[in-house]
Parts: sequence; structure tokens; C-alpha cells
Amino acid sequence: MTIADTSIPLDSGSNESSGSTTLNNWRCLIVDSFDSFTLNIAALLQNAGVRDLHIISSVSLTTLDNNSLNALVKAMDLIIIGPGPGSPTNLQDLAGIPNLWAELETLHSPPAVLGICLGFQFMLNVLAASSSRIQYLEKPRHGIVSKLKLTPYAKDDIFQDIPGSISVVRYHSIYVELVGDSTDICDIVPLAYAEDDGVLMAARHHSRPFWALQYHPESIYSAAGLSTIMNLFRLANHELTIRRDVLGSDILTENPRLGKFLLDQNNSYVPRPRPPLQPDEDAPERVLLQQVVKLPSSVVDIGAFIISLCDVLLDRFGVFCLLDSAAAPGSWTYIGISTEFKPRRFRYYLPDPFLTESDGTKEHTWRIDSLDDVWAVLSHAVAPPITRVCLIGDIRNGNSDINLTMDEFTADVAARHKVDRSSYPSFFGGHIGYISYEAGVSDGLGLSLDKVSPAEVPDINLTFHERSLAVDLARGIVYVHSFAGDRLYRNDRVWVSEVAALISSLVNSSTSLSTPVASLSKPAPKFASSIHYPERSAYIDQITKAQHSLSVGDSYELCLTATTIAVEKEQLISDSDPNASRKEMLSDWALYKYLRKLNPAPYACFIRTGPTTLIGASPERFLCWDDQARTCELRPIKGTVSRASMNDDKEAAEAALRTPKEIAENLMIVDLIRHDLSRFCSHVGVPQLMGVETYATVFHLVSAIVGSGLHRGLSGVDVLRGSLPPGSMTGAPKRRSVEILQDLEKGRRRAVYSGVAGYWDVLGHGDWSVIIRSAYSVGGAGTGLPREWRLGAGGAITVLSDPVGEWEEMEVKLRSVMRAFSV
Repeated sequence: MTIADTSIPLDSGSNESSGSTTLNNWRCLIVDSFDSFTLNIAALLQNAGVRDLHIISSVSLTTLDNNSLNALVKAMDLIIIGPGPGSPTNLQDLAGIPNLWAELETLHSPPAVLGICLGFQFMLNVLAASSSRIQYLEKPRHGIVSKLKLTPYAKDDIFQDIPGSISVVRYHSIYVELVGDSTDICDIVPLAYAEDDGVLMAARHHSRPFWALQYHPESIYSAAGLSTIMNLFRLANHELTIRRDVLGSDILTENPRLGKFLLDQNNSYVPRPRPPLQPDEDAPERVLLQQVVKLPSSVVDIGAFIISLCDVLLDRFGVFCLLDSAAAPGSWTYIGISTEFKPRRFRYYLPDPFLTESDGTKEHTWRIDSLDDVWAVLSHAVAPPITRVCLIGDIRNGNSDINLTMDEFTADVAARHKVDRSSYPSFFGGHIGYISYEAGVSDGLGLSLDKVSPAEVPDINLTFHERSLAVDLARGIVYVHSFAGDRLYRNDRVWVSEVAALISSLVNSSTSLSTPVASLSKPAPKFASSIHYPERSAYIDQITKAQHSLSVGDSYELCLTATTIAVEKEQLISDSDPNASRKEMLSDWALYKYLRKLNPAPYACFIRTGPTTLIGASPERFLCWDDQARTCELRPIKGTVSRASMNDDKEAAEAALRTPKEIAENLMIVDLIRHDLSRFCSHVGVPQLMGVETYATVFHLVSAIVGSGLHRGLSGVDVLRGSLPPGSMTGAPKRRSVEILQDLEKGRRRAVYSGVAGYWDVLGHGDWSVIIRSAYSVGGAGTGLPREWRLGAGGAITVLSDPVGEWEEMEVKLRSVMRAFSV
């Protein structure tokens, strides 16, 4: 099994060779207890040179009989009993681990065993049953960094030749205390304690090849993880040679059913490649047209230009979607244009058995057996048969056309992006829209939505745009794109030229584009007649309950949220009004413009797609990808301070943001994302760990996690599906955290909030943001229901959180959007 070869930049032993230990011959098994860091352990093993690696879930062990379990433990050279939520005394949390251990104890010459976190607690509770106590930490350590205090035994064991002090990351609220002087405690050799609280961090069995670590050696912030693993291999290598002489032939070869079990388990951790998309044989060939308009230097405020341009587009075409980099560090704005009031929309409500595709005049219903079918339809739509590209009046050819094949153009775009990704568009047409939080829960995690309220708006809501604009904010360039098809080539070219002329005319005729956009905004209209806020006492009670779940080890971090409802002041139209949709569009656009003025953001959006409108001011990129370069990147934000409170001093912001709580929140999400990306990429790196970035009004603590070498047959869309819902909106471990949050939030559907919004383009690019600082509409024209807006807000709850402080932080986030409703 191949997992991502994750770089461990903080590991002092990462450059060591394996010496005489031939790790290529080691067969290793990781038992996963549904932790969100398991694949980071796999990557650590592969960094050490292991190539024969298997991962199985603890639950799957319950399906094996004793003979199969016995063969399984005999077949392995190293078994890692991995971390996970829960308690070592709860059989439900352990699943089949006790069964596996029972077979290990029957072997005279067992494989090496390493327990990590929950595995550590289980092993010591078994090996020192009469002299160990399971205790709860007064202050749980979730994402907390501690230094190890090594015992005299450590330097000749797994910590041999590791220089300096060792800082490690802890994710636990339960610990094991060794007491008394019975025989079994003498079997346990303590190797390290935590300097800060004296908790046992590492131990081994005195005579058998069993080791256990309470901390997480695979964390991005744990030092010497690779060196520790290499030392374990060195110490166990002699016994491995003896075991193989005793066992003789390869046990897996003699047990094909066991081999198939391992193969099926491995496959469940690695996405299956999708068959390549085949274009419709009868579909007419298409030509992608591109015309470039360079804005004059008199346009000093590109934001004012974009707003004015969208005003004109709204008047001219009626419907558009806007992905708006309204503030640094955003650098491109994309506008999807739906001409002739016939946008091609795809809408899917979970758990309906059908997907609706419409173009404004007719609807087609696709029968859906699973979410795989939904994505198959969407993938087919985003692969139109574009065979040629025409660069209209290209300056490189004396303002004459340049005609290229699609392959030539794709290669040219890839070459430009390789030098500077921001130098050329990444959206040439395709899907723009959103994917709900619940779609991620169902698709990315495979969890049931039985406890969740019914959907009010689509869970997957995308509009396919054949015509679009890309605005380079740094260089003042607008790219006009269209690929309506050969049958409309003449009309298509006319449309591109008309839009280019419209842009030039707007620039030449407007006197306001040299004025900062903030001064152009009119006084705020009052959009809301009434507001229904979350209940303070109920929210604080939920925080308290969340912290209880954290204290007993069920989760490390929980991202709790609440919903506010704003009722529109005037129900603008009746269902019989033929202009209802346009009136709503105009009202929604006015609301977005005011929000943009109040809260400019790098991932702002205005997306009106059928039964709902999403307006957003998100500061957080979720995922971007480039299928040509085979790369993807996630950039989670955890930690914010206002620039005003820091007197605009970045060094002061760094000091304020590097608190144990902020570092812990970041580490948990970074380690979670490394795990998620490792399913899809051959290498995962963290080029930026908790860097302080400057935004329009705040400083954010931001990490960048980059995956390269997408596995063959996979694309960025597979990464998107497998990484949802965003870890920054769930907590870790992701699966258990989501289950806890469903109960805490009483089955309330988060819907659009906590999902992602962005684009998926025809050349294999994508860029999606986390939907926060946003509002989306429910009801209104054509629904027979009053029009309301849903606004979500919340925060990451840890054991260090102050409930009242968390409530106040949620209020601050909520107000950043509520101000647009003039309340």
C-alpha cells in the first residue's frame, strides 16, 4: 500500500539511513481506531523505508475468526495499535483490538508491537493490569507540546542517539498511572515522562518487543519521530530474523482469504480511480475563445471597476455568479455569466434519489443511486469537447488571432502557472457554486444524516458557465472567455467582442473608477425586519457539554456553531409576479455590495443559483488544485486578531497568536489535513506552519499544506470529495467529532454554512473557500414561503476555551455579516 511520503521538517532524524536494517522486507500493520492522523503514521513508516504496509480498522478485526487473527499476527513483523477517540476501558471504542491482543499473547515469538495514544493506554492497561490505573488529566492535552524527560533506560532504547531535548505533541485526556510493586509493573520499563506534568509518555516491555508511546510521533510538530521509529526497527530486527526462521513460508501466501481481507481493507483507505471521461460522440466540437482587455492606468481601484462591471452585466444579462477577491491576499476575481436567462444548473438534495439539471426552459432528472452518480454527471458536464482555442487579437501576434489545439493551450497554461500561478487565469469556464456541509458529512465521511433536519436548499448547487470573465487584480487585465460551440461560433465570437467593447466603454465613460470603492457606497438599506439570534444560555451549555466530550477523550477539538435567522423587511414579490426573480436578484446584489464594503474578503462571493442566494465574505481558502501539475493545497485559518488592536504591528500579532490554545487548534487541523491529503497524493508537505498573514482588517494564523503527485486516475475533485467537510469546521478526529456535533447541535442542518464555495473549471483547476462570514436565503419567489436569511457562526472549542469568551467570539463573527442587514 502506498501512502503519501510526508516530509517531517521538525524531525532531527529525518536524514538518517536505515543502516543494516532492511526495512523493505518488513511487513507492517496499522490498526486504525477511526483517528484522523492514521495516514500520517503510515507516511512516517514509509519515510523509514517500509514498503509492505497494511491498514485495517479496529472494527474489521471483529469479523475475523481466531484462526484468521492468529495468521494475521504471525504474518506481520510490526503491528501498530494506533490512536483514536475514546477510552481503553470501553470495549466499543476498542472494537476488535482485544481479540488481536489475545492472539498476540499466544505466540512464543510475537511480532514487534507499538501502541500510540489509545494503543499506549490499552497495552499498559493489559500488560500491567493489577498495577495500572486509568486516570483523567485535570487539564487534557489536545495539541499541546511537551518536552520529554528521558529515564536512564531511554538512551539504550528507542531514544538512542537523539541529541538535545525532544518536544512532542500530545492528544489525550486519559493517562496511565503505574502504582504498587507487583510483578507485572516490573515488566514495564518506563522510558520517558512529560516534563510539565510528569505523565508517563513512553514505555516498553522488559523482555518482549512491545513499545508504547502516549504522544503522537507522527505529528508535524513532534521532534525525532523518524529517529524513534528507526530505533525501534533496529531493536526488533534481531527477533524478526529469528521469527522468520521459525515461521518459514509466507503465511499470506498460504491464506488467500486473509490476503483478500487485507487488500479490501487497504482499498478502503485509498480512493478508487474513476474511469476516464469519454466525450459524447454526437456532441459538436467546441472552440474556446479568449480576448484580453488591458485596463488603463486611470482605473486605480479594481474593486470599484468590478462592482460597476457587475452592475452592467446584471442589467445586460440578468444572471451571473461572482467569486470576488475583494481583499488581499486574493489576486483573481471570476465572473460566470449566464446568457439569455438560460443558466445550466445542477441541484441535488440529500438524500433524494435524483439530481435535477435545468437550463431555464426545461428540466432533466437523473436517477441517483449514490453520490458517485452525482459526481459522474457533474464530471461529464465539465468535460465538453473543446478541441481548439482561439486567442482573439493576441498582442504576441501583432494583435492578430492565434489558433491553438486544446492540448497546446493546456500546455501553455501549465507552463505559465509553473512559473507563477497568479500570472494567468485558472478559470476558463465550468462549474461555480457551493457544496453543503451535509454533502461532505455524507460523501466524505460516509455518515448517516438520519438525525439531521430535512434540506431547505440544495446540498450540491452548481451552475455550469460556458461564458465567463477573469480579472487579474494585480495587473489590471480582464480575460473574456466563451466556448458555446461550433454551431454558435459566429455568435460566440460576436459575444466575446461585444463584452470586450463593453468593458472598454465602461472604463472610458465612468468617472468614478478612480475613486476608492468604499466612498461610492450609498447609505445602507434596512434588509431585515426581525432577527432571531441563538440563545446565549443554550450555546454556553453546548460549549460545556462539548468540553465534557473533550475531557473524556471522545474528541480533541469540536467546532461548535449556531444559526441566526434574519427575516427580510419586505417580502418584495408575490409568486404571481413575472419579474419576481429579477427583483430578488437586484435586492440580493445590493445586499452583497454593502457586505463587500463593510467586510472585504479574499474569498468573497455572490452566487445566485435557483432557490437560494449565497453572499459571503470568507477569509479562508479550503482547497485549490491543478490537475495538470498534479498538485493541491489547503490553507486552514485558526487564530485571528484585529490589526487595530495590535496597532498594525505584525510582530505584536505573532506574539498574541502564538498562545498554547492557538497553536493547539492549528496543530490539530494541520495534522488532520495531512492525513486527508495522504489518501490522494504521493507527497504531502507543510511549507508554512502557523504563519501570520496580513488581511484587510485582521491578522490570521495560517498554515499551508501542499500535496503533490496526485495518484494516477485521481483528480482534484477526488481530493475535494474526500476532504469534506472542512476539518476547520468539524474538529478532530473528524468522524467522531461530527457525530458529537450532530447531537450537540440537536440535528440542526448547517446546510450551506460550513460547506465550501468555488469553481471547477474545464482545464482541470479548482479553488474553493470555506463558507464562513456568510448568509444564504431560504424561501422567496416561487416557493410560497417568506424569505429569510440563515447566518452561521461559531468557533473551535477546546479544553482551554472559556465558555463566555467563546460566546463573545461567536457574536463578533456574527456581527461581521449582520451589519450588512443594518441591525
